[in-house]
Amino acid sequence: MIKHIVTSKCDRHCPYCISRNVHHKRSKDLEKLRVIYKTIVNFTMDRGLMITGGEPTLVNNLQTIIDIAKDHFFNIYLTTQNPNVITKNLYKGIDAVTFSIHDDYTLYRVHKDIKYPVYASIMADKYIKNMESDIRERGFRGLTINEEQRNGVPFTKRVKGLQNFTCKINRKGSCLNNWFIMPDLKISRGFQEYL
Repeated sequence: MIKHIVTSKCDRHCPYCISRNVHHKRSKDLEKLRVIYKTIVNFTMDRGLMITGGEPTLVNNLQTIIDIAKDHFFNIYLTTQNPNVITKNLYKGIDAVTFSIHDDYTLYRVHKDIKYPVYASIMADKYIKNMESDIRERGFRGLTINEEQRNGVPFTKRVKGLQNFTCKINRKGSCLNNWFIMPDLKISRGFQEYL
């Protein structure tokens, strides 16, 4: 999967966010975006694109970006902290949404007309008892837990009895070793520059 950071702007202030120190220069040239997508789609085996940020819904032409992406990628995923995406079914052409609950544990009920899966994503220190049944009850399909390993004891060792519920553990730092292409993104500090 290829990740496209469409903006580094966000209305939240999570201290661990990988985008918070990124100086983002977003091109408004949609024809250039078409060319980039056409070029990079061949570098991914599953032809999947994750649209992320910052908060991608702060981009005015996000629906247009999704439409362009659909011309090139089989699956379009959106990562967001904007509850309107799942409560009002805001965007068309998305195949799955990951809803980040990183600075406030507030669960929203998934809109009844949404046909694609919606996953929750939290930091390990936000995990509370019965969170998985809470998330399932509101219409979410799974849970991603992002953990800091610097504290020593892994999340799976600290929390017992995780249900078999599409639960994925991400470890901080592992994404830095993966190959990402982020169109129109100039990474200036702490990351390798790809374009």
